[in-house]
Amino acid sequence: MDSLLRSYKITDTTRAFAVIDKYRKISNEEFVARMKEIGLSGNDAGSLVEYLERQIPIDQAHDFFTGSMSERTDRVAVNRFLDLLRILKKYSNGSFYVDLSVVRGLAYYTGVVFEAFDNKRKFRSILGGGRYDDLANLYSGQNIPAVGFGMGDLILEMLMKETGVLTQKNQRKFFVVVTSGEYIEKAVEISTMIRSLGAICSFDTSEKPFSAQMKEANRLGCSDAIIIGQKEIAENSYTWKHMDSGNQEYISHQDLLSRIMHELRKE
Repeated sequence: MDSLLRSYKITDTTRAFAVIDKYRKISNEEFVARMKEIGLSGNDAGSLVEYLERQIPIDQAHDFFTGSMSERTDRVAVNRFLDLLRILKKYSNGSFYVDLSVVRGLAYYTGVVFEAFDNKRKFRSILGGGRYDDLANLYSGQNIPAVGFGMGDLILEMLMKETGVLTQKNQRKFFVVVTSGEYIEKAVEISTMIRSLGAICSFDTSEKPFSAQMKEANRLGCSDAIIIGQKEIAENSYTWKHMDSGNQEYISHQDLLSRIMHELRKE
């Protein structure tokens, strides 16, 4: 978004973000007037409004950013964003959209920002947050890039009551371990499937060594580790390690979820 604004010769992007944050709360006329005050030309106003008005399904994001937007954006940042969207689809069957009008209005964000709503848009946003690389340094003197979000517990409670999932009985903990960072996308897919069955499931995204991931699984008190390596990828299977006993078994993708369901029903 920063490079888009600079392509319109807007240098005070902090002020611009503050105005864009109000885009859907004020009239187009007022929005354009405020943007003109910080450098947007009248000829570019229509183009910017058109970009902000669109809500692009992530399946169409590649065509959008490599089409009319390609000359106005940073190619490296766009490629990284598109990689993120590709992985995001593995997390959930929910609907994801790119909305350039969502900027969250807080100056400490330095990357992607996001908001989440229920599918029917019956309630206001459940949560919102984003990437901030410099915030921790203001308080600790340490450079700690992070992603965070704030969530309204009242809205979440209302939504859970609405959908009948206020409590989860099964609290079995799984950890998906990968032997290489190239298998993280598969870890996301399997973790999402396990969570859909009602179990807790974690995995590491920072490409830690195998042993460090297993230590993390132990630290979290996980009862089971699902291991994905080169052999498992080639044979569409997994190694299932039972953390308490240390026993391992080799199980096919087809059988994995049915076995987990069976284990959860026994509890």
